[in-house]
Amino acid sequence: MLLIDQDTEVNASNSSGRTPLFRASWRGYETVTRLLIKRGASVNASKKDRRTPLSEASRDGHQTVGRLFIERGADVHASDL
Repeated sequence: MLLIDQDTEVNASNSSGRTPLFRASWRGYETVTRLLIKRGASVNASKKDRRTPLSEASRDGHQTVGRLFIERGADVHASDL
């Protein structure tokens, strides 16, 4: 949380394209997900394998986080195929 408060780039990604929002969605961290989105994290970011934060949350059964992405405009038709 401290890094977010210090104007850290919330859409920064690692070599596979994973942003902090991917980690929060994969783990089902609703509060962190909300904060990252509030700070400008892209709900439609995609990794090199074309997975999105919504697909990560859905794959791991995090329904509340998944609904949050949909409410914030995530592309429900994005495909990793």
